[in-house]
Amino acid sequence: MGPLDSDLEALTLNLSQCCPRVAVLTYSTVDISEPEHRYADFVRSLPALVDLQIRIPTLEGGHFARALLEQHAGSLEILDLRIVNRRSTAMGADVDADVEASEQKSREHLRRILMGCSELTALSIEGAERMSDAGASAVEFMAEAALFGWSVVGSSGTSVRHHRDASGTDANGFDGDHNEGEDEEGDVIVGSTSPSFVRDMMNRLDDMPRLQSFVLNNVEYTRIPPLIAP
Repeated sequence: MGPLDSDLEALTLNLSQCCPRVAVLTYSTVDISEPEHRYADFVRSLPALVDLQIRIPTLEGGHFARALLEQHAGSLEILDLRIVNRRSTAMGADVDADVEASEQKSREHLRRILMGCSELTALSIEGAERMSDAGASAVEFMAEAALFGWSVVGSSGTSVRHHRDASGTDANGFDGDHNEGEDEEGDVIVGSTSPSFVRDMMNRLDDMPRLQSFVLNNVEYTRIPPLIAP
Protein backbone atom coordinates (compact mmCIF):
# COMPACT_ATOMS: atom_id res chain seq x y z
CA MET A 1 0.00 0.00 0.00
CA GLY A 2 1.29 3.49 -0.68
CA PRO A 3 0.88 6.78 -2.55
CA LEU A 4 2.66 5.83 -5.81
CA ASP A 5 3.09 2.73 -7.97
CA SER A 6 6.63 3.64 -9.05
CA ASP A 7 8.02 0.71 -7.03
CA LEU A 8 6.00 -1.82 -9.01
CA GLU A 9 8.86 -3.07 -11.18
CA ALA A 10 11.16 -3.66 -8.19
CA LEU A 11 8.36 -5.27 -6.20
CA THR A 12 7.61 -7.62 -9.09
CA LEU A 13 11.24 -8.76 -9.16
CA ASN A 14 11.36 -9.21 -5.38
CA LEU A 15 8.20 -11.28 -5.31
CA SER A 16 9.32 -13.61 -8.10
CA GLN A 17 12.75 -14.18 -6.54
CA CYS A 18 11.97 -14.20 -2.83
CA CYS A 19 8.29 -14.96 -2.28
CA PRO A 20 7.22 -17.58 -4.82
CA ARG A 21 4.52 -19.11 -2.61
CA VAL A 22 2.42 -15.98 -2.05
CA ALA A 23 -1.25 -16.92 -2.44
CA VAL A 24 -2.98 -13.77 -1.14
CA LEU A 25 -2.10 -10.37 -2.58
CA THR A 26 -3.54 -6.89 -2.05
CA TYR A 27 -2.00 -4.02 -4.00
CA SER A 28 -3.40 -0.50 -4.18
CA THR A 29 -1.83 2.95 -4.55
CA VAL A 30 -3.40 6.40 -4.52
CA ASP A 31 -1.79 7.46 -7.81
CA ILE A 32 -1.46 5.12 -10.78
CA SER A 33 1.14 6.11 -13.37
CA GLU A 34 2.59 2.78 -14.48
CA PRO A 35 1.23 1.21 -17.71
CA GLU A 36 -1.03 -1.83 -17.82
CA HIS A 37 1.74 -4.23 -18.84
CA ARG A 38 3.60 -3.45 -15.61
CA TYR A 39 0.60 -4.67 -13.64
CA ALA A 40 0.45 -7.74 -15.87
CA ASP A 41 4.09 -8.55 -15.06
CA PHE A 42 3.24 -8.06 -11.39
CA VAL A 43 0.51 -10.72 -11.25
CA ARG A 44 2.52 -12.98 -13.58
CA SER A 45 5.41 -12.99 -11.07
CA LEU A 46 3.45 -15.36 -8.79
CA PRO A 47 2.37 -18.86 -9.84
CA ALA A 48 -1.05 -19.44 -8.26
CA LEU A 49 -2.93 -16.72 -6.41
CA VAL A 50 -6.03 -17.66 -4.46
CA ASP A 51 -7.02 -14.13 -3.40
CA LEU A 52 -6.22 -11.01 -5.46
CA GLN A 53 -7.34 -7.49 -4.62
CA ILE A 54 -5.82 -4.91 -6.94
CA ARG A 55 -6.35 -1.45 -8.43
CA ILE A 56 -5.23 -1.23 -12.06
CA PRO A 57 -5.07 1.56 -14.67
CA THR A 58 -7.05 -0.13 -17.47
CA LEU A 59 -8.00 -3.40 -19.13
CA GLU A 60 -7.96 -2.18 -22.73
CA GLY A 61 -4.54 -3.53 -23.75
CA GLY A 62 -5.36 -7.09 -22.72
CA HIS A 63 -2.03 -7.48 -20.91
CA PHE A 64 -3.54 -7.80 -17.43
CA ALA A 65 -6.29 -10.17 -18.54
CA ARG A 66 -3.81 -12.48 -20.28
CA ALA A 67 -1.47 -12.56 -17.28
CA LEU A 68 -4.32 -13.25 -14.86
CA LEU A 69 -5.68 -16.11 -16.96
CA GLU A 70 -2.30 -17.65 -17.75
CA GLN A 71 -1.18 -17.80 -14.13
CA HIS A 72 -4.23 -17.85 -11.89
CA ALA A 73 -7.37 -19.01 -13.72
CA GLY A 74 -7.29 -22.43 -12.04
CA SER A 75 -6.53 -21.21 -8.51
CA LEU A 76 -8.22 -17.81 -8.06
CA GLU A 77 -11.16 -17.89 -5.66
CA ILE A 78 -11.44 -14.24 -4.59
CA LEU A 79 -11.07 -11.35 -7.04
CA ASP A 80 -11.52 -7.70 -6.09
CA LEU A 81 -10.73 -5.70 -9.24
CA ARG A 82 -10.79 -1.90 -9.32
CA ILE A 83 -10.35 -0.37 -12.76
CA VAL A 84 -9.32 3.28 -12.88
CA ASN A 85 -9.99 3.67 -16.63
CA ARG A 86 -7.62 6.52 -17.28
CA ARG A 87 -8.96 8.78 -20.02
CA SER A 88 -7.50 11.54 -22.18
CA THR A 89 -8.62 15.06 -21.27
CA ALA A 90 -8.59 16.12 -24.94
CA MET A 91 -11.87 16.83 -26.75
CA GLY A 92 -13.16 16.14 -30.25
CA ALA A 93 -14.75 13.50 -32.45
CA ASP A 94 -11.53 11.54 -32.86
CA VAL A 95 -11.08 11.38 -29.10
CA ASP A 96 -14.68 10.20 -28.64
CA ALA A 97 -14.11 7.44 -31.19
CA ASP A 98 -10.90 6.41 -29.46
CA VAL A 99 -12.67 6.28 -26.09
CA GLU A 100 -15.46 4.13 -27.53
CA ALA A 101 -12.94 1.73 -29.05
CA SER A 102 -11.05 1.59 -25.77
CA GLU A 103 -14.22 0.80 -23.83
CA GLN A 104 -15.09 -1.98 -26.26
CA LYS A 105 -11.66 -3.56 -25.78
CA SER A 106 -11.98 -3.28 -21.99
CA ARG A 107 -15.40 -4.97 -22.04
CA GLU A 108 -14.02 -7.86 -24.07
CA HIS A 109 -11.08 -8.41 -21.75
CA LEU A 110 -13.36 -8.30 -18.72
CA ARG A 111 -15.49 -10.99 -20.40
CA ARG A 112 -12.37 -13.11 -20.87
CA ILE A 113 -11.51 -12.83 -17.19
CA LEU A 114 -15.02 -13.87 -16.14
CA MET A 115 -15.12 -16.78 -18.58
CA GLY A 116 -11.68 -18.03 -17.56
CA CYS A 117 -11.78 -17.74 -13.76
CA SER A 118 -14.45 -20.37 -13.14
CA GLU A 119 -13.33 -21.19 -9.56
CA LEU A 120 -14.34 -17.80 -8.14
CA THR A 121 -16.33 -17.86 -4.90
CA ALA A 122 -16.20 -14.08 -4.29
CA LEU A 123 -16.11 -11.36 -6.94
CA SER A 124 -16.13 -7.57 -6.85
CA ILE A 125 -15.60 -5.27 -9.83
CA GLU A 126 -15.45 -1.51 -9.56
CA GLY A 127 -15.06 0.76 -12.60
CA ALA A 128 -17.08 -1.40 -15.00
CA GLU A 129 -19.78 1.26 -15.33
CA ARG A 130 -17.32 3.36 -17.29
CA MET A 131 -17.09 0.54 -19.83
CA SER A 132 -20.84 0.35 -20.37
CA ASP A 133 -23.66 2.33 -21.94
CA ALA A 134 -25.60 5.14 -20.30
CA GLY A 135 -27.00 4.45 -16.86
CA ALA A 136 -30.37 2.80 -16.33
CA SER A 137 -33.06 3.20 -13.72
CA ALA A 138 -33.02 1.04 -10.61
CA VAL A 139 -36.15 -0.80 -11.81
CA GLU A 140 -34.54 -1.73 -15.15
CA PHE A 141 -31.37 -2.67 -13.32
CA MET A 142 -33.10 -5.10 -10.96
CA ALA A 143 -35.44 -6.53 -13.61
CA GLU A 144 -32.56 -7.40 -15.90
CA ALA A 145 -30.70 -9.20 -13.11
CA ALA A 146 -33.85 -11.15 -12.09
CA LEU A 147 -34.21 -12.54 -15.61
CA PHE A 148 -30.91 -14.34 -15.12
CA GLY A 149 -31.63 -15.66 -11.64
CA TRP A 150 -29.97 -12.92 -9.59
CA SER A 151 -31.47 -10.65 -6.95
CA VAL A 152 -30.15 -7.17 -6.15
CA VAL A 153 -29.45 -7.15 -2.43
CA GLY A 154 -28.69 -3.42 -2.28
CA SER A 155 -25.79 -1.17 -1.52
CA SER A 156 -22.56 -2.91 -0.66
CA GLY A 157 -19.11 -1.92 0.45
CA THR A 158 -16.44 -1.46 -2.18
CA SER A 159 -14.83 -4.83 -1.50
CA VAL A 160 -15.85 -8.46 -1.37
CA ARG A 161 -14.54 -8.50 2.19
CA HIS A 162 -15.28 -4.90 3.19
CA HIS A 163 -14.69 -3.91 6.81
CA ARG A 164 -13.67 -0.42 7.91
CA ASP A 165 -11.41 0.22 10.86
CA ALA A 166 -11.48 3.36 13.01
CA SER A 167 -9.20 5.27 10.61
CA GLY A 168 -11.64 4.93 7.71
CA THR A 169 -9.46 2.42 5.89
CA ASP A 170 -10.75 -0.99 4.89
CA ALA A 171 -9.35 -3.85 6.93
CA ASN A 172 -8.12 -5.34 3.68
CA GLY A 173 -6.08 -2.21 2.98
CA PHE A 174 -8.12 -0.29 0.41
CA ASP A 175 -8.80 3.32 1.32
CA GLY A 176 -12.33 4.37 2.18
CA ASP A 177 -12.50 7.63 0.25
CA HIS A 178 -15.59 8.83 -1.57
CA ASN A 179 -16.08 6.88 -4.80
CA GLU A 180 -17.87 7.55 -8.07
CA GLY A 181 -21.40 6.17 -7.94
CA GLU A 182 -21.97 7.41 -4.39
CA ASP A 183 -23.97 10.41 -3.22
CA GLU A 184 -22.82 12.92 -0.59
CA GLU A 185 -23.67 10.54 2.26
CA GLY A 186 -21.80 7.67 0.63
CA ASP A 187 -24.95 5.77 -0.35
CA VAL A 188 -24.65 3.94 -3.64
CA ILE A 189 -26.66 5.29 -6.55
CA VAL A 190 -28.19 2.16 -8.06
CA GLY A 191 -28.51 2.34 -11.82
CA SER A 192 -25.02 3.50 -12.80
CA THR A 193 -24.65 0.37 -14.92
CA SER A 194 -26.72 -0.31 -18.03
CA PRO A 195 -29.02 -3.37 -18.31
CA SER A 196 -27.07 -4.58 -21.35
CA PHE A 197 -23.88 -4.70 -19.31
CA VAL A 198 -25.64 -6.52 -16.46
CA ARG A 199 -26.98 -9.03 -19.00
CA ASP A 200 -23.48 -9.58 -20.32
CA MET A 201 -22.21 -10.21 -16.79
CA MET A 202 -24.98 -12.69 -15.98
CA ASN A 203 -24.25 -14.77 -19.07
CA ARG A 204 -20.64 -15.20 -17.96
CA LEU A 205 -21.52 -15.91 -14.32
CA ASP A 206 -23.70 -18.88 -15.30
CA ASP A 207 -20.46 -20.83 -15.72
CA MET A 208 -19.37 -20.12 -12.14
CA PRO A 209 -21.41 -22.53 -10.00
CA ARG A 210 -19.39 -21.78 -6.84
CA LEU A 211 -20.19 -18.06 -7.01
CA GLN A 212 -23.33 -17.34 -5.05
CA SER A 213 -23.01 -13.56 -4.83
CA PHE A 214 -20.94 -10.78 -6.33
CA VAL A 215 -20.51 -7.00 -6.24
CA LEU A 216 -20.61 -4.89 -9.41
CA ASN A 217 -20.00 -1.15 -9.04
CA ASN A 218 -20.99 -1.26 -5.35
CA VAL A 219 -24.26 -3.12 -5.94
CA GLU A 220 -24.45 -6.61 -4.47
CA TYR A 221 -26.20 -9.48 -6.27
CA THR A 222 -27.09 -12.91 -4.92
CA ARG A 223 -28.41 -15.99 -6.70
CA ILE A 224 -32.16 -16.50 -6.43
CA PRO A 225 -32.80 -19.95 -4.89
CA PRO A 226 -34.59 -22.32 -7.30
CA LEU A 227 -38.26 -22.95 -6.61
CA ILE A 228 -38.96 -26.37 -5.10
CA ALA A 229 -42.26 -27.99 -5.96
CA PRO A 230 -44.34 -28.94 -2.89
